[in-house]
Amino acid sequence: MIGSHLDTQPTGGKFDGAFGVLTGLEIVRYLNDHGIETDHPLEVVNWTNEEGCRFQPSSLGAEVFAGNVPLQEGLAREDLDGKRLGDELRAINYLGQAPVTGRKAKAYIEAHIEQGPMLEETKCPVGIVDGSMGINAFEVILTGQEAHTGTTPTGRRRDALLAASKIAIAVNELANQYEPNGRATVAHMRITPNVRSVVASRVALTSDCRHTSQEALDGMTAKLKTVFEREAAAGKLDMESRVYWSVPAQRFDPLCVSALTGAAKSLGLKFPMMSSGAGHDAIPVSMVVPTAMLFVPSKDGLSHNEAEYTSPEQLAVGCEVMLGAALTLASAA
Repeated sequence: MIGSHLDTQPTGGKFDGAFGVLTGLEIVRYLNDHGIETDHPLEVVNWTNEEGCRFQPSSLGAEVFAGNVPLQEGLAREDLDGKRLGDELRAINYLGQAPVTGRKAKAYIEAHIEQGPMLEETKCPVGIVDGSMGINAFEVILTGQEAHTGTTPTGRRRDALLAASKIAIAVNELANQYEPNGRATVAHMRITPNVRSVVASRVALTSDCRHTSQEALDGMTAKLKTVFEREAAAGKLDMESRVYWSVPAQRFDPLCVSALTGAAKSLGLKFPMMSSGAGHDAIPVSMVVPTAMLFVPSKDGLSHNEAEYTSPEQLAVGCEVMLGAALTLASAA
């Protein structure tokens, strides 16, 4: 299996995800054009809802494939407008009937832009990804009280937005404590009533922490919860929190990693071994299918941004490495 995803973020570019799908398509075209038949068939995969910007969790299609989310539960996930994923897929004739789980595969490899600055800074044409950061992501709801901003003394307010802002700052400070292998972020807020001259009575925010070490991730997660509780108490707010996405730190399959490193070496390429800080479809897939990933450089380290860019020449090199790895993995051995 070779693939990635085609969905993107509202401010996303055209390389994140799409490159991995087109790599699989290009490899199949190359084999067909040259009359090359492999011992194991190649399947190109376009996973549904990798970004998770409309339906949670991220990588939902791959999570269902891996059996981590039951199919009917996945189809029942709703967006902020209450629309169900299954209904939206049906509306565009994308709600298939074939079984999703239990498919047998020898291997899965995924090519992706790095979404960071390391390859560009080190002038390496590719990076071999041998594992991924663990992720714990929370939805936090802070509930206070609406009040007039001009007449209510600050000491008498129950300001949910103020507490949410303090949480965002504290989470960033927590992330700095765990660099270079840890991340923590507040990235999304929904404010109620979100009007001028009214103290916010409710904020729903999302926050996640990530680390290459499961032990460190557990420590970060405990500290993250403490931040939520501390700021809610200081603001005299009610607070609810739930984990909406949790992925353990993982190592990818050694044989798949070896196929990619062997292909890169055969082309004379310099490459680092890397760990993925972003969530990818490869992460849940790796729980049921031997998996590894390949990164290519991202200009200025940008991604989830319309300015993201990787040159055609850089993409071609990544595709060459993926072809070599695919031929190795598709052999009879």
